[in-house]
Amino acid sequence: MSKTRSAVLITAAIAVSYTTASWFIGNQIKSNVYETVEHINKQIEAGGAGELFSEQYALHVAEYRKGVFNSKANIVLSINSDSGLNNEYFFNTELEHGLFPLSELKTGSFKPRFAVAKTIMQPTDNAKQVFTETGDLITIYTNVAIDGSSHSIFQIAPGKLESIDGLVQFSEVKGFINSEDQFGKVSGQLFLDSIAAYYDEETEASASITGVSTEFATVLKSANGFDYSTNTIIDSIHIYENDNLVPIDFIGFNINSSGSIIQGIANTRSDYEVTKLKIDNADTGSLKVGIGIQSLNIKSLARMRHDLSGKAGSEMLSHNPVFTISPFVWENSAGTSEASLELSLQDSGQQDINAIKSLQLSVGVNQPMAIELFKSLDTRSNSSEAQSAIMASFAFGLYAESLKAAGVAVSEGNTLKTDLLVEPAQDRVVLNGNTMSINDLMQGLAGLMLGF
Repeated sequence: MSKTRSAVLITAAIAVSYTTASWFIGNQIKSNVYETVEHINKQIEAGGAGELFSEQYALHVAEYRKGVFNSKANIVLSINSDSGLNNEYFFNTELEHGLFPLSELKTGSFKPRFAVAKTIMQPTDNAKQVFTETGDLITIYTNVAIDGSSHSIFQIAPGKLESIDGLVQFSEVKGFINSEDQFGKVSGQLFLDSIAAYYDEETEASASITGVSTEFATVLKSANGFDYSTNTIIDSIHIYENDNLVPIDFIGFNINSSGSIIQGIANTRSDYEVTKLKIDNADTGSLKVGIGIQSLNIKSLARMRHDLSGKAGSEMLSHNPVFTISPFVWENSAGTSEASLELSLQDSGQQDINAIKSLQLSVGVNQPMAIELFKSLDTRSNSSEAQSAIMASFAFGLYAESLKAAGVAVSEGNTLKTDLLVEPAQDRVVLNGNTMSINDLMQGLAGLMLGF
């Protein structure tokens, strides 16, 4: 056999092998596409998105055309609202499969791939109502490695979301998503320059957000749910109203969240930190707030909006959910004030106060901090700084004495403190170490309000 013929046969054998491998990989990818779409729908169901937003979300593969080296998939996102408004959004995906996709070779990459894909949202009439640009609305580039891991880069055009409550406009969104395997850990990051929200004419309130960066990670738990964690950094949030509301600015806003949603039961924790809180352009200090949720049936909670029989409420309470705010720390140059709250609920069989298993509240207001806060907010009067300090000190002392006289607060150094425990089922209240009934507490608070 001549060398030329041998070379031809070897080349032909490689070509056949590559074609067979590409065809096999194409079959694998087709199977994975359908499995992934089904899995996402199960995660949407497990997370309770439909109940929370009064809309039903579903993906389905409208068409899949498989070739030897290339395949095409048309995937449809359906959003059906409870009001009867139904919208569909179409995504066209072009896939290259085989160990060495041509588009990768053109870039000089000779690393073996399972597949590469490009997904583009089609500019249908429904899509054009969301986006303000006419070019590519959503574009996603994905590389799938031989081990099943993937890396995706996405870009979302500027757009707007309108509802009966108002209008939200957002700038271009960019980011990436990494997946360790088809149904395993997913992580990524997204960036956008600005978000502007304009609420309805009745409230005339508006908000603008600038410089948003979010890192996220999710671990999928088969079809039952998922664990998640996010870290969001926001340069600033500006909230204002056309006439009445004083402007509020959150500068250096950091949000860390983590938790799980398994079979519709949420256990979550979010910590918020604001480097500088400005009210009416006055620096009022920094803020730290932690919010926790345990054993919350989010599907039942969402159904309570429409269920007047109380069944949804009983379902939610049957898991004994617990809500916490801890810590709540407000700090300025003069001192620190702190608070915490824990609300435990239970299914008492009745929709009344006995649904509260216990409520614990702790508040500590630091006098120098409160006086400094009042001084910083007293920007619209003609008072001097010294006069503002005198007025603030007088007002704090007046309220402090009234609260202490009613037994609602006690002094510890220069801090006014309140510790409260309420257990309705036992008709038991412990206020600053003193035990009383709920009726006694209500009468005391009523007398205090009359005094003010």
